Amino acid sequence: MGSYSITEQDYISAIKLSFPYTRKKLSSTIILLVVVAVLGFFAFQLNHGVLAAGLWGGCVGGIVGHWIQRIYCIHIGAKKIYKQQKTLHEAFTCSWSDDGLLVSGGSSSSKTPWHNYMRWRENDSVFLLYHSDALFQIIPKASFASEDALLDFKKHLEQIECA
Repeated sequence: MGSYSITEQDYISAIKLSFPYTRKKLSSTIILLVVVAVLGFFAFQLNHGVLAAGLWGGCVGGIVGHWIQRIYCIHIGAKKIYKQQKTLHEAFTCSWSDDGLLVSGGSSSSKTPWHNYMRWRENDSVFLLYHSDALFQIIPKASFASEDALLDFKKHLEQIECA
């Protein structure tokens, strides 16, 4: 793998990927919305229109607020942090072996054994390798010289739990 840089779009993609929708989160959200909507229906049937409107309004407001936060705030916040963190703009080199991953940049270098990563995720543009729940490394997929290099990298990731 040669030299690469993390673009603003790579960073935004990584931040969105770090806030995934899991089946558990989606299921619990849907159950909560259904319960609140049903309570609103019963409140309406019992002539408690204000309570019903409040419950239904809360459901709609919660959904709209969540999507505004998910689409708008995360995107804007990621752009701001990308501009602030100058190390993200540096050129990096990356290599790997059975022992671990070596990433070097203009101001840092680290070799991390595979077993030190707790999990990884991927989407169409990036890999995220997690050191902890709050700290991850970004490896853009566009940085791989070939499909074979990408497949070899994924083969090494198989020893880490995929989130």
